[in-house]
Amino acid sequence: MLVTLQEYRERFFAPDSRPHMNTIRNWVRGGKLPTEKRGKRIYIQTDKLDQVTGNRLLDRIMGRR
Repeated sequence: MLVTLQEYRERFFAPDSRPHMNTIRNWVRGGKLPTEKRGKRIYIQTDKLDQVTGNRLLDRIMGRR
């Protein structure tokens, strides 16, 4: 399922602990979130979220990136 960055922020974080949108954009730029670009918009692939650990070495070993 694809969601916008704003939707991701609202769905996956409690209102009092939501990261700033700039933080989410940094995660996207840094490759910490699985994304798909359609036109000029970037979407987060929620079905792949649990497959990425955020640790580059571990993800490579497990074949997730």
